Amino acid sequence: ELEPLARLSAQTAGSAVLAHSDRHELLFSCGRKPVHGDYSSGDILVWDVSNVEIGMRLQALTPMTSHENRVTDLLELPDEDRLLSADIDCKVIAWSLPGLVPLQTFQGGNCVERVPLYRDAPPL
Repeated sequence: ELEPLARLSAQTAGSAVLAHSDRHELLFSCGRKPVHGDYSSGDILVWDVSNVEIGMRLQALTPMTSHENRVTDLLELPDEDRLLSADIDCKVIAWSLPGLVPLQTFQGGNCVERVPLYRDAPPL
């Protein structure tokens, strides 16, 4: 039986979406409202995975809170140091990595693999 490398302490209800940045050693989780805590389903939780040990329980560093509705998809763009997030209302946000600052918001779809090139998208 496989044992998890680490457990995400704030995601007690499970995570619907995960994304990982190898370059910045960050893990992003979102999509479900946790049983405990002040996070909403529109928050993206950020986890430092630079020093993960087997069985470790990770603590969220900070939530990214620009979405008002449930986040449905995440996509890291490693060549550009960006993370794209999309919610159920088709709002897409381009975030800087590792700064975690929202750079651009546009309507694009609830699945970021199918969004238009965000540099060409008109801002909301």
